[in-house]
Amino acid sequence: MKKLSVVITTLLAAIFIALVFIHIDINVNHYLAQMDADIASDTILTEVLYDNGFVTPDTWVGSTEVCVISAPNLAAFIYPLVGQNMNLSMGIACSIMMLLLVAVMMVYFKQVGFNWNEVLAALIVLFSLSDIRTENQSMLFLWAAYYASHFITLFIVLIFYNRSLEKNRVSLPVMLITCVLAVFNGMQGLHAGLYCYFPVLGIEILRRLYVFIKKNKQSNWMISIWLLVITAISYVTTEITSSFGMGASRNIRHAGEKFIGYVLPDMLGVIYLGDIKVIGALVCIIALIGYALLVRKMKEADIGLWAPVVSFGICALALTFTTVESTPRYFITELFIAGIGVALFMRKFREQLALIGAALVLILGIIAGRYYYDQLVIGDRSAESSEYLVGAWMQENGYEYGYSTFDFANFITVDSNNAVKVRAVNSMSELKGCKWLTDSTWYPPVKSVNGETVYIASESKEADLKQFISDNNVNVIRREEIGSFKVYVFDKDYTVWE
Repeated sequence: MKKLSVVITTLLAAIFIALVFIHIDINVNHYLAQMDADIASDTILTEVLYDNGFVTPDTWVGSTEVCVISAPNLAAFIYPLVGQNMNLSMGIACSIMMLLLVAVMMVYFKQVGFNWNEVLAALIVLFSLSDIRTENQSMLFLWAAYYASHFITLFIVLIFYNRSLEKNRVSLPVMLITCVLAVFNGMQGLHAGLYCYFPVLGIEILRRLYVFIKKNKQSNWMISIWLLVITAISYVTTEITSSFGMGASRNIRHAGEKFIGYVLPDMLGVIYLGDIKVIGALVCIIALIGYALLVRKMKEADIGLWAPVVSFGICALALTFTTVESTPRYFITELFIAGIGVALFMRKFREQLALIGAALVLILGIIAGRYYYDQLVIGDRSAESSEYLVGAWMQENGYEYGYSTFDFANFITVDSNNAVKVRAVNSMSELKGCKWLTDSTWYPPVKSVNGETVYIASESKEADLKQFISDNNVNVIRREEIGSFKVYVFDKDYTVWE
């Protein structure tokens, strides 16, 4: 049995390493394989941060958060080291964020008593249950790693939390480190609260209630106070620094309707069972069994394993009973629940049943690795996209500057690896600067209006652009059709920032 366990560990390690290298390959060599406007905006922020001394300039019009400890911040430091290659620096940064997340998860899993088979199984499941056709991949490991810093923080806090429970006290360095992290994460929006701070505080409240019922007076209240403080710091920081409010109100009356029509489908849209769905389904079933068994017999060190479950519950309630728009990415913790649940199942049954679980995980990992490689490496068709082709056309014809709507502007810029600068306008009928994930210095009057300027319209927006041309007596130098785009070259820059 021991030799078999070594073989299983070796196989699990091989699949895990293969998945990691496939993801690094996609980030570094196929960064454009699944590009969209939001990912492109984070990529362009890399150069903006570098040019402004690694801090976000006042001229940058961001979204609901400020990037502080995210992939673009790391990419800005890498940017000059790779010949100011914007896409490569971001791909490397996302890969580093992925490796950091994997590393802190490994430390935490070993801390709670998982053996290497269980650690590797949990990580393989986390990597293997995402569909490339959704945004889930860009949340953690690829292209943008939007939520990677939040989950890195989660596992760092859980590591400190477990150690504090063991020692029954919180050290001053831990308090200082986590308070600083709370400020940084709070500046990046409310997501850190949803995925890290509120869940960990929630499980501590449950633990405290259990301690109270058991009348255990030995438990140090400073642990609870510490978690309450860092949660409050994160939340208050978000409220102070956020440029845009949540814009949410209560939704009690229509909660049931919203849950059935929107929230539940989004919950079910996170897990991708793979090409052989029975394997993915069985993995999810044993994950649920693993958590069910944890309810029956749980050590104090295991309490942190419930954090993803609590986060899932908080998001479900918040999205159901408020008017916040539901989207599958809010339930990204399902991937962590599946991975941890499988590890719990294998820990409970460290004989034959654990081997069955490991075998299912191995098959799942092989299927997922082949899926990602076929679709995003071999199947990378980014050089055939209309965005890539129009950027190449601009380069070939000596046009550096242009405009399009938000859906395409930054996208085209990134597809050209910043060789051309296509900026976003609010609409093709007005040609005013788009005040979302952009910089005011990119537009007149800061930018000169002189020189031929390219305007790129989708087929559905061409009529709006034609109307602008007619209303403003624009001198059109050239018209082209490239891919799905209608391209117009004006005699000067007609865009205004208002």
